[in-house]
Amino acid sequence: MPMPPEVVLIGAAIIDVVAPNVDRRVFESGSVPSEGLCMRTGGDAMNEAVVLAELGRGVRLVSRLGQDMAGDMILQVCDRHKIDTSAVVRAPLDTGVNIVLVEPNGERSFVTNPRGSLRALEPEDVFSAIEAPDFAKARAVCFASVFAYPRLMPALEEIFRRIKEKGPTLLVDMTKRKNEERLSDIAPALRYADYIFPNLDEIRLLTGEDDARCNAAMLLDCGVKNAVIKLGKRGCLIKNASMEAVVPAVEGIEAV
Repeated sequence: MPMPPEVVLIGAAIIDVVAPNVDRRVFESGSVPSEGLCMRTGGDAMNEAVVLAELGRGVRLVSRLGQDMAGDMILQVCDRHKIDTSAVVRAPLDTGVNIVLVEPNGERSFVTNPRGSLRALEPEDVFSAIEAPDFAKARAVCFASVFAYPRLMPALEEIFRRIKEKGPTLLVDMTKRKNEERLSDIAPALRYADYIFPNLDEIRLLTGEDDARCNAAMLLDCGVKNAVIKLGKRGCLIKNASMEAVVPAVEGIEAV
């Protein structure tokens, strides 16, 4: 019998086809060289799962894949990293595949399949994972991206409540809102979050406030225990009921 996971990750697992140093000339010439062109697994939850597994942690992935070659490839990578896929659902749809065009200046553009598995995670997928007999033994559960999974949004409060009833620490990441949502729309769910990690652009779309400290305070008012506002090259702001600190970014690092 496999060991209970230390960390459960809920979110997307896809394939990224990354093409570096591609600019708009490709649409004129029809073909351009792209040194470093590669295919790799991607998706918020999958990326986190691979990194944690490489750090020696026991990881379970909760996601949805298609019954296709791309889905097979993702499961092969999971197997290689000893990622528990018992909560991965395979469904009759296309596994998400993103084509990532990276311009010479580092800016990225994405070509995506709107009918693929990227946004297809269903509430019953998550509820089934929560009800696994060993779920409560996990130290932490990471919900990879609020707003990334439209089918989960109506059930978000129920999902977070059930996770916390089982006991693990709940960590919540975020993407930019998709439908003009406000902080009040997700506040009932956030009262169950132990940590939340929005960047400043993501949270100020919800609040209308530009100040990181103000945004962190508004998250605490929702019931979040620890707010971590990512500030890009300035580092991040951490705030809870008893402390506030700005952690500077490490200098001299070249982002790739």
